[in-house]
Amino acid sequence: MLFQGNVGYHSSSVYSWSCLCHSLYRLGGMVDLQVGEGVFSNVNYTFAGAIAGAEALPVIYLSYDLACMWSPKWKERMKLHFPHLVLLWDHIMFVMPKMHEYAHCKQCHYHFSLLFKLGAAGVDGEGVERTWVEHNQLGGSTKEMNPGHCLDCLEVHFVNWNWKKQRDMSE
Repeated sequence: MLFQGNVGYHSSSVYSWSCLCHSLYRLGGMVDLQVGEGVFSNVNYTFAGAIAGAEALPVIYLSYDLACMWSPKWKERMKLHFPHLVLLWDHIMFVMPKMHEYAHCKQCHYHFSLLFKLGAAGVDGEGVERTWVEHNQLGGSTKEMNPGHCLDCLEVHFVNWNWKKQRDMSE
């Protein structure tokens, strides 16, 4: 997340979804987190945007450090706000990034560890976290921008990030 502070600002941070292996950001998978908003409302919204068009994938590993808290009522929230996504439920496996597992109880390890998911044991799920080192540098500039300019700046930055990642993967 891009933490921008919360005093007098329109948003407190940015939340986004990206590929666990390649750290490419999903189209429609980024949203501002407003100051004082509900815990998961914008996370649900950006997930719905990021998952659109992924119906053909046999399995979608959904890595989130709060997967144990977010997943139990996920289906009910999706039915209420995004009924067209309920069909994807059978394709989604909630997991936690491996480094974040240590902050959770043993029961969470058994249910959400990538080590216990078929075909995912070689992935650490931390690709999402590694990208924020570079992206957090935008916070100093974007916190002073109006919402439209901030959105344009972030969009250009993430599109450029994806382009560089794809270019470098081919080498």
